[in-house]
Amino acid sequence: MATLAGIGMNISGGTRAAVPPHSSSSSSFILRRSHSYSSQTHRRRNTFISISENVPKQSRTRKCFSSISASSSDQQQQQQVRVRSKGGKFILRIEDTDLERSTKESEEAVLRDLSWLGLTWDEGPGAGGEYGPYRQSERNDLYKQYANKLLNSGQVYRCFCSNQELEQMKEIAKEKQLPPVYTGKWATATEEEVQEELAKGTPFTYRFRVPKEGSLKINDLIRGEVSWNLDTLGDFVVMRSNGQPVYNFCVTVDDATMAITHVIRYFKDHVELEQMKEIAKEKQLPPVYTGKWATATEEEVQEELEKGTPFTYRFRVPKEGSLKINDLIRGEVSWNLDTLGDFVVMRSNGQPVYNFCVTVDDATMAITHVIRAEEHLPNTLRQALIYKALGFPMPSFAHVSLILAPDRSKLSKRHGATSVGQYREMGFLPQAIVNYLALLGWSDGTNDEFFTLDQLVEKFSIDRVNKSGAIFDSTKLRWMNGLHLKALPTEELIKTIGEQWRSAGILNESEGLFIEDAYKLLEGGMNVITDAEKLMSDLLSYPFHDTLSSSEGRGILEDGLPAVAESLLAAYDSGELLAALEEGKSGWQKWVKAFGKSLKRKGKSLFMPLRVLLTGKLHGPDMGESIVLIYRAGTSGIVAPEVGFVTLEQRLKSLREVNWEAFSQAETATVAAP
Repeated sequence: MATLAGIGMNISGGTRAAVPPHSSSSSSFILRRSHSYSSQTHRRRNTFISISENVPKQSRTRKCFSSISASSSDQQQQQQVRVRSKGGKFILRIEDTDLERSTKESEEAVLRDLSWLGLTWDEGPGAGGEYGPYRQSERNDLYKQYANKLLNSGQVYRCFCSNQELEQMKEIAKEKQLPPVYTGKWATATEEEVQEELAKGTPFTYRFRVPKEGSLKINDLIRGEVSWNLDTLGDFVVMRSNGQPVYNFCVTVDDATMAITHVIRYFKDHVELEQMKEIAKEKQLPPVYTGKWATATEEEVQEELEKGTPFTYRFRVPKEGSLKINDLIRGEVSWNLDTLGDFVVMRSNGQPVYNFCVTVDDATMAITHVIRAEEHLPNTLRQALIYKALGFPMPSFAHVSLILAPDRSKLSKRHGATSVGQYREMGFLPQAIVNYLALLGWSDGTNDEFFTLDQLVEKFSIDRVNKSGAIFDSTKLRWMNGLHLKALPTEELIKTIGEQWRSAGILNESEGLFIEDAYKLLEGGMNVITDAEKLMSDLLSYPFHDTLSSSEGRGILEDGLPAVAESLLAAYDSGELLAALEEGKSGWQKWVKAFGKSLKRKGKSLFMPLRVLLTGKLHGPDMGESIVLIYRAGTSGIVAPEVGFVTLEQRLKSLREVNWEAFSQAETATVAAP
């Protein structure tokens, strides 16, 4: 079974294997995405989407997904395309372990954006499913169950270190130019020491016991094998002192229990990763836990417990060796465990941390694939350790490259719109965004660029996902949106554009013959729906003075413009012009031909003066159709009064009052206000 999962700005996915809590053979994808965002911290709370095929459970695929920015939308649609291409289900999971930043409004915004993009889910909030509940805040009992399982097995221990002690460890490590690995006593504390602290009521965390040697490897579907040396990690927290599990623990549990098989996330390129390691080494990083509680005696632990000292559960990381995964995109990825340090899995308030939650969730939800952003590979290390410690089968991982700005930096707000909601407000179509994002880092091997969602589902293969980051080109996105705009049924598009003109306060109506004719005249300039506003506003405007003040306008003025204006006013006064406009475009064509013949003008020498006199512009869409629409707009009252529309009658009236001689001499004219 394949499952996708994502963290923060990233996305993850993977294939489900048999999981102890769910021995039935199902296969699903989960997409994990975060939706609670702080510009100061760049922290997000995550949402998940997974998928299960309609085949016997043992062979089904589940994927889990991660927040709705442009970059994460790309990951989410890749998740759904991959899942749908495998006949799977889409599963949504809300990762709200950050209680302060998790709000109902942020969750609703994510659900709304996903629905707008057409990324619907088969399991999750509002849809139900056999692996629920689908909000991490409702899964705390499950996280505590698995945290206690790790505690009983010795893979996690209670850490009673105060924040002050942890800071002192970091300072000592910094002075010794060592990675700040946890060196506290609680990793080796005796049962008596632990019980003493418990009796005191000392707050504690659950800290994961990282192996002190060796390495850990994963096989990334994009990057190949990724490995870490475990002696650089240090024991890390999986449960905070308030009882809240940390992110890595939550996501590991979630992926395991939800049968997630693939996790797709962003991850820095290998060369960049090595550079980051060098920089971290110079700055005496990474922040490895070096507290005493990894080696504290039971008596020391009991002493703190008796005091009531707050504590976390910290995972005991092996102090040497490495860990490897086989990434579906990157191949083997490995980490040295000696850079990690023991990490917290349960906070002192009883809340599990993210990595613990997600691991338990993925395992208990039968997640088989985790697909997420490349920048979150460090989370994979912690989750992989938790998977191994809990005896869960490891899902397949895939780490997707970041979407980059034109300057090849990470795409951010300073580069313009980044959220799905912003693009919706700017007039982009969801199918165009999905199409464009699919092509960032993936192709079907042809030169084709226009795809519907169904076509993407049919053609998508993770084997064709690129390792390198893709440049986000807003100009090409507009072009792509134009293709999808023109592919819509004409009737639907006219209705949409009409509603846009009315909602923008330009027109009083949203349908009718005027709307249809205006759309047909202006459609060539529309790439996004909101382009219709500017095109209509330009059509209704009359910048006559500004046009004649330009160098090109002065050339037309010197080519006998006053004489053409005099003849035009005569045609208006006689009723010939209005009679022609009443007949529409055909009437205009007959009239303008006769008008040109009377002036002995044709081609540009006829049409340029007429365009300037009647539209106030040098360029624009078809002149005859434009003037017919301007005339009809003035007689029908369809234009909203606050727009400042200059009717044809008002334009001709202003021409009567132009001081052509003064205009020619001083290159300015006095045009009476309509």
